[in-house]
Amino acid sequence: LFESSAASDVYKRQTERMVKNLALIQSTGSGDLDEAIEKELDVANQIHQSLRPSDPPRVPGYELETLFKPGREIGGDYFDYVELSEGRIALLIADCAENMRGVPAAMVMAMTRAYLKSAINPNEGPGDWLRWVNRRLARDLKSGMAVTALCLQLDLNSNEVLAASAGHRPIIIWRQGKTATVNPNGIALGLDVGPVFDKTLEEKKISIQKGDRIVVYTDGVVSASNEDGEAYGEGRFLDSIRRQGAMNSAAFVNFVAGGVDKFLADAEQADDITISTLKRMK
Repeated sequence: LFESSAASDVYKRQTERMVKNLALIQSTGSGDLDEAIEKELDVANQIHQSLRPSDPPRVPGYELETLFKPGREIGGDYFDYVELSEGRIALLIADCAENMRGVPAAMVMAMTRAYLKSAINPNEGPGDWLRWVNRRLARDLKSGMAVTALCLQLDLNSNEVLAASAGHRPIIIWRQGKTATVNPNGIALGLDVGPVFDKTLEEKKISIQKGDRIVVYTDGVVSASNEDGEAYGEGRFLDSIRRQGAMNSAAFVNFVAGGVDKFLADAEQADDITISTLKRMK
């Protein structure tokens, strides 16, 4: 169920190697600069692709589904599911700050993923996981770098979700055609080594009724801009959730993402898009 600290070290060594290689290539002015950078980008892309689970787990009484659409650059989106003990499951989603794209985003998210997987302890809550990750990530990131993250712990026995957010987008709850948002307080990972982050972070409990749907997502959904420079925005996103929240989860995430595609029309999708949802069926 858990990755060891050794696994965390492996990912950290991979990212450090990539940073050193790129710095060496650029400082020496190698004639094979483009080819070398392309190889590093390929490695970064492989790491980024490997961070995501292939399929959501089967959870009795619930539907889980996630849609991921990469942007034109290697992005920093991450999502995962971790099965815990005693009928509980963790849902994780994270996103690099807007000033990080391409190779740096992939490398930072590889580190974040390793720390998150190592932090998850079934005897603790999502707030504890994020505090553990922040203490380590804040030491690794350069000034100005940050990662937003959201950790949900679903308890199948009580049908409750315990949530903690490190500056991530709000949780959306769909219930009988209406939406509400839950936004636990917290700042992004990496901005503060501990005191401010620990004091700011809070957990919130959400009761899930039959038919309810929870939606979590990354910035790329609402910041997607058309050729006129207009962003898709939260209003359009919430409207699409209200209209089709009753769908099965696989159809739902495709419908919502399709709305973003239609809005973009011929404009290029710049940022990664991740939409993850769980729906209580009975």
